[in-house]
Amino acid sequence: MRRSTVSALLTIATSLAILPSEGAAQARRVVERAQVTDATIQAWKRYLVTHTNQGSYAEWNNIAPDRAVSELRPFLFDVDPEIRIAAGWAIGGLRAHPASGALAIAAGIDSASDNTSKVRLAEAVSMYRAAASPAVPALIRALPSTEKEGVADRIIGALALIGPAAAPAADAVLTMAEDSSVAFYGSNNAATWQYVVGVGSSLAPQAARLVHLLSLGRIGGFGDTLVVATVGKLGLPAFNALVRALSTKPADMGAGSSLFLAVGYTRNPAAIPILLRYATGAYDANWASEGMDIRVAAINGLAAMGAAGGPALPELSELSDRYNSTHSDGDLGPSLAAQKAIHKIRMSQLSH
Repeated sequence: MRRSTVSALLTIATSLAILPSEGAAQARRVVERAQVTDATIQAWKRYLVTHTNQGSYAEWNNIAPDRAVSELRPFLFDVDPEIRIAAGWAIGGLRAHPASGALAIAAGIDSASDNTSKVRLAEAVSMYRAAASPAVPALIRALPSTEKEGVADRIIGALALIGPAAAPAADAVLTMAEDSSVAFYGSNNAATWQYVVGVGSSLAPQAARLVHLLSLGRIGGFGDTLVVATVGKLGLPAFNALVRALSTKPADMGAGSSLFLAVGYTRNPAAIPILLRYATGAYDANWASEGMDIRVAAINGLAAMGAAGGPALPELSELSDRYNSTHSDGDLGPSLAAQKAIHKIRMSQLSH
């Protein structure tokens, strides 16, 4: 090693004792990178090729991110899929999340001929979260036209982790969800609703399509509160689409419950008279067969409004007391739901 290099390293190492912790860590990385030789990098490459199941290749963080990508990129196109995947995970593990890394993995996805490589590389680049946005077009191209072997599920799951930056994939993802011939893996099309929750408010332009999927039971359903709340919070387009959807009975009561909850999550004052109409039993004839269930669903929608549901408290109080006067089984469920809604609204008012 040249004397000037040794002197510089000693100066940096000595300064570690007096630098603030963040500065010390940065200086330590400079020392470590300066000590990495070409021979060291070649050894890392040999290790990657011979240990493709390692899953973590943290040593590549000891050199500049773009150089790491440059050294690893050729392995993304190796004939051995295990080597391709290992290289993808090594690049995906770069803590700096360089744009060059996202682009390199995207190229690997496009060139891969097997679904396993496409899926594993998609999962690798998703570790970049929002910084993976350059790879989104490649992930869209990797989506199969029909689901098989969980490929679409896992690629959509990767898009979900990327978050709002994956919004450009919305048309492709929702088109698959709308196609009744596509049999997704997992229960209740979990990958699609994870994508909806992950992308969030960036899906506002797709509000009407998402409401349609709720009414079909393709997303949402009993218990999927996160996706229902996400749809409800997409603003006025979602509210208008939800009101239209209530005029037609959905696929099943699970889907119906999702629609009412989503109406509540809009927090739109205009939702209160609509929900109260159903809560009191003054609903359209096409809902008549649902009886108590529809009233409970509408009351749960009022509860979802939180503090914004305050104007409905007088009617909810009346509903909560109705069973005490009628002793009708048909009023028991709504009475209990109304009591819970009152509590939730009042607690929300206190927190505001």
